[in-house]
Amino acid sequence: MVVDLINNSDSAKYRFSVIVFFDNTPLKALVEKKAEVILIEKKSKFDLGFLKRLEKKLIELKPDVVHGHLFAGDFWGRLAAHKVGVPFLSTEHNLNYEDGRLKNFIKKYLSKDHDYYVACSEAVSKYMRVVYDNRNKITVIYNGIDLNRFANIPPSTWQEPLQFLMMGRLVEQKGHFFALAALNKLKNLSWHLTIVGAGIEKNSLMEFVKINNFADRVTFVEPVAQVEKYYSQADVLLIPSIWEGLGVVAMEAMASGRLVLASSVDGLKEIIEGKETGILVEPKNISDWVEKIKYIFEHQDESKQLAKNAQKYAKDNFSVELMVKKYDEVYSLVANK
Repeated sequence: MVVDLINNSDSAKYRFSVIVFFDNTPLKALVEKKAEVILIEKKSKFDLGFLKRLEKKLIELKPDVVHGHLFAGDFWGRLAAHKVGVPFLSTEHNLNYEDGRLKNFIKKYLSKDHDYYVACSEAVSKYMRVVYDNRNKITVIYNGIDLNRFANIPPSTWQEPLQFLMMGRLVEQKGHFFALAALNKLKNLSWHLTIVGAGIEKNSLMEFVKINNFADRVTFVEPVAQVEKYYSQADVLLIPSIWEGLGVVAMEAMASGRLVLASSVDGLKEIIEGKETGILVEPKNISDWVEKIKYIFEHQDESKQLAKNAQKYAKDNFSVELMVKKYDEVYSLVANK
C-alpha cells in the first residue's frame, strides 16, 4: 500500500521519505525512484537513544506530515512527530485481535491526542472506536490495487479439475482449516487447490491433507511478489478467514476476473456483495463451505457471471488512483491545519 501510494502520487507536489527501523528493506527497490528510504536502526527493545535519533532525522527532513503505519511506525513516529511539532497521520490496516493488552492500552492512550486517522475499511474504523476508544475523526480509505497488473490476465478456463486458490499468511486468522475440511468432504468432485503463503500453521495444514489422503490434490507454494501467475492459473479464490480488516487478496482476485468464495466477515462483507460480485460463506461453518463449493460445480454459468460482475466492480472501486486521490485530500487537510 505504501509503495503504491508513493509511486502514484504527484512528484511535483510531494517529496516522500520512508523511515525504516530495521536493516531489511524489501520495498527500497520499489520506491527508490520516488522516495528516499532511510534506516534509523532500532538496535534493541530498550534502545534509549532511538527516539532522539528519530527526532533528529525529522528535524533534518522538515516534513509537513508524518504518516505512521503498523504498530512500531505508528508509536515511535507519533512520539517523534509530537516532539518536533509536526502533524501526525495514522493509518490502521487491520483488526488487531492478536495484539495483547499492552498494545491495546498504548493505542487507546495515544488515540486521545489530536492526530489524524485513516482506516482501511468501515470495519477497521468501528474497531478503532470500540477497542481504542478513538473519538477523533476517522477517514475510511480502501487500499487501492494496481488494476493494470490484473487487467490482462486471461479468463478462467473452468475446466475440471477446477483450480482453487488460497493466498495469504498461514496463520489461524486466515481459517485455512475450514476450507480444507470442506474439500475433504468433496473428494468425489474434480478439483485441485494451490495454497500460496508461509506461516506457523503450514506444517499443521500439510499434516491435515496428508492424514486425510488428499495431499496429491493440494500444492503448497512459498509467498511471491508476482501473484498474477497464480490468479491466472485459478478459477476460484477461497478466503475462509475468521476475521479480516479489508481483504486485498479478494480485491486482486476480483480484478483478475476470478470468482471469490469468502467468509462473511468484517471488511470482506464491504467489498463483496453475495450473489452479485461473489459468494459469501458463514464463517467457521464447514457445512456451509461444502454447500457453497458444491454450488459452483453445479452452477458454473452463474459462477462465471459473478466473476464478471466482480471484475467490473473492482475496476470502478479498487483503483490505486482512487486511493491516491483520497490520501491527497487527507494530506492537504493535515498539512494546512
